[in-house]
Amino acid sequence: MASQGPARDQEADRRTRPQERAAERGRLPESPARPLPDLADADLALPANTLVRGQVLYALQRTVGNQALQQALLSPGGPVQQALPPGVVARVPTTTTQAIAIQRPRAGTPGAPWAELSPDQRRQVEGHIRGRAHGAAVRAVWDALRGGLPGAGRVEVQMGEPMGQWGGVAIAPAASDFGVTLIYVPRRPECAGLAPAAHLQLHGAADLRFLVQINASLFAIDPEEAVSRLQTTLMHEYVHVEQQVARGLEANFALRVVGDREFITQTGATTAASRELESLDEIEAPCAEIENAERTGLALSYDLRTAINLAWSKYRDYFSAVNRQPDRAVATRVYRSIQRGRRLFAAYLRSSRAAWMQGGQRLIFSNTPSGYDEQLLLPFLNQPAAPATAPVTVGAPGTTRTGP
Repeated sequence: MASQGPARDQEADRRTRPQERAAERGRLPESPARPLPDLADADLALPANTLVRGQVLYALQRTVGNQALQQALLSPGGPVQQALPPGVVARVPTTTTQAIAIQRPRAGTPGAPWAELSPDQRRQVEGHIRGRAHGAAVRAVWDALRGGLPGAGRVEVQMGEPMGQWGGVAIAPAASDFGVTLIYVPRRPECAGLAPAAHLQLHGAADLRFLVQINASLFAIDPEEAVSRLQTTLMHEYVHVEQQVARGLEANFALRVVGDREFITQTGATTAASRELESLDEIEAPCAEIENAERTGLALSYDLRTAINLAWSKYRDYFSAVNRQPDRAVATRVYRSIQRGRRLFAAYLRSSRAAWMQGGQRLIFSNTPSGYDEQLLLPFLNQPAAPATAPVTVGAPGTTRTGP
């Protein structure tokens, strides 16, 4: 999934540290009803004119409260220094690292098994793909899956619109992923003309809706494998739906109005917490892909390698975000998923389906996942790793080349 969220990088961290120190020196009271303290000792970007400064502080204090005001003034992109983009009707800056509950137990715990398509359903979908009726293929797979998904009533699945757009308006950065999920709430008549704080109060977790977009590039591979990739992609995106439903609208967010929908274009906590949250979200989805690879048919597809690589790369992002102290359940799930994925991928490489590699199987296997370093996982497992098994054999079908 191409998840939505603000850009996060080391430069942003560098800018944030002096702001956090300033916050400690000039902490504002939590209640918006209490008067603001003397701000002379705080490194805050305020108008030099005392009267104007007072007017700005009072207006923001009444609108978003003292805690949000504090972060607004300390943030280079806050509303004091930058107007909202066209079409964005509300924004409340994030104030603490607890704005979103970090769902480590979820990311570290395998979910319920995914549904399997029957042989008849697979043949039907494959027929749609061979006939280039890609929209019909998407609808057929989603119809087969949705009955067992509690949140399916919130989800609309779509092909045809450019990825990341709705009604010709860009909602999320254009993605090359097989799928992307846009999050929105239905627009209500009473939303028009409301101040940001009042507008945000109209929406809750029950309003959340999801538009899952499928990229046509998914169908460029072998039709039989495309059936597996399509089911896996839809379920990958549904994992993100469950994550957001569980999270609700506790996070601060901005809304972009397009017709009768208000798309959420920004969610998150402060920079470090956002990186951790995003990584955990993306760890859970590919781990679930690997855990269900036999059910979806992904085990018989080269695309299994994509899931293995994604689980590892997102774990490395997470490992960095938590200062090399990962949650043990998360590390254990990633380790087990990678080991399982490698066993399944080795079997794929030995099969006739991999004959197209023409002898390159061993090199591919040795780089799955790319840049793999078990020492970022082994010290943090819930239980010691199992003794090393005999090396798997990979190579062209019928060969006995030994893999790493």
